[in-house]
Amino acid sequence: MLRNSLSNALRFAPPDNTITLDATPAEGGRTRLRVIDTGAGIPPQDLPHVFERLYRGDQGRTREDDGSGLGLAIAPALVDAHGGSIGVESQVGRGTSFSILL
Repeated sequence: MLRNSLSNALRFAPPDNTITLDATPAEGGRTRLRVIDTGAGIPPQDLPHVFERLYRGDQGRTREDDGSGLGLAIAPALVDAHGGSIGVESQVGRGTSFSILL
């Protein structure tokens, strides 16, 4: 889950992007893991769909460019199997933050 989020940040970010990995304590003895980047961000119309199987916000990308399109679709099931949750926040031009609560 974390690897996929980090891989996406590296793959889709411009060369001058900053990627931050963050782990903080959360309520109930849980841990919140975050992958935060300063890349292009995800457009608001695409944000609700990022965890859908095979969804591609940029229809110009091909599978050869960026993988199978399954990684983010699988992540919620994996996180849920561990009793956690996953979420995403993004602003176009400012970056994206994937948050995993375990």
